[in-house]
Amino acid sequence: MHDDNNTSLDLSVIVPAYNTETFIEHCLVSLCEQDYDPSRFEVIVVDDASPDGLASVVRRLQKKYANLRYLRQLHGRQGKAKNYGLREAKGKYIAFMDSDDCWRYANTISILVDILRKNHLDLLQSDVALNVWHGELPQLDREKDIPPVSVYDRNTYLQRREFLFSNCFSLYRRELLQSIPPFRENTAFEDSDWSHAAVWAVGEKGRIGSIQWRYYAYRLHPDSTVRKPNLQVFYDNISGVRAIVDFLNQCHEMNEITRTACMERVKDSILSWIRISRDYALSDSLRVFAYAEELGLLKSSQGSSPRESLTISILRTPPCRRLMISAIRMLTLTKREIMKWIRRLK
Repeated sequence: MHDDNNTSLDLSVIVPAYNTETFIEHCLVSLCEQDYDPSRFEVIVVDDASPDGLASVVRRLQKKYANLRYLRQLHGRQGKAKNYGLREAKGKYIAFMDSDDCWRYANTISILVDILRKNHLDLLQSDVALNVWHGELPQLDREKDIPPVSVYDRNTYLQRREFLFSNCFSLYRRELLQSIPPFRENTAFEDSDWSHAAVWAVGEKGRIGSIQWRYYAYRLHPDSTVRKPNLQVFYDNISGVRAIVDFLNQCHEMNEITRTACMERVKDSILSWIRISRDYALSDSLRVFAYAEELGLLKSSQGSSPRESLTISILRTPPCRRLMISAIRMLTLTKREIMKWIRRLK
């Protein structure tokens, strides 16, 4: 592991932003009001050609926070924004944040950077986050206890069930990220394969830290990219899983235990598409699964239990696939109608 002695800042936080005028001020205040020396970290907002008033909010906050930077790009989704931010970042360590989320503690940077340095880590990830609903605004408190850290090599870390595809709960050594391909652009789920590549890039002697600390507040609201039903996002989900499989196929030196654990997560994603499909028209859902089959994801996947294996086998056969998705959709709609009827009775 190399030490970035020539890096002038300790941390760069990259915030891709699009149509989050409502939330971004609270997000940026939670970052800029850290108790860390503001000359030692920067917050980089990358505006993805947002049509709302987001830019004016950031410009106003820049008058108060000298370490807040604003960049704007032609629309290219989060992947393009993250790539732009990485090219501009000056910190030894890199963090990412969605522009509708926030950090909960004023000493978050102090604690995380201290853990990274003392344990000589290439990557630090929290396995947990705090979910907050649309109108909630967590207070910027101070954490009294430093969370204990577990340290892993890359194979052991990739084998963990707690492995997260999202990069928002992690801090990375910037030099590490210069050795992996950029984020996929113009798509959602751009970090699915990227998160695997970042872990693999630490090398055989790399050190990856894991903590159980809810410093990150993840906002749940109906307009977020991954929660709002959108057919293109459904396709992006499948493309993201295919990108993971492609990455794994390139890692010829990866041992079979690690590869099997990663493919188990691929299988979990495939099974989750059945639940997601309930939010779309039957014809659309069938086209999406045909796309997954075209990419080879249904042919190459097996379940870890007889029930899962049977489910995936059904998905491989178009007539059976139609029957299963239709039945699930009918059950879902029936359940919803029953719940409406119960609520009316109350």
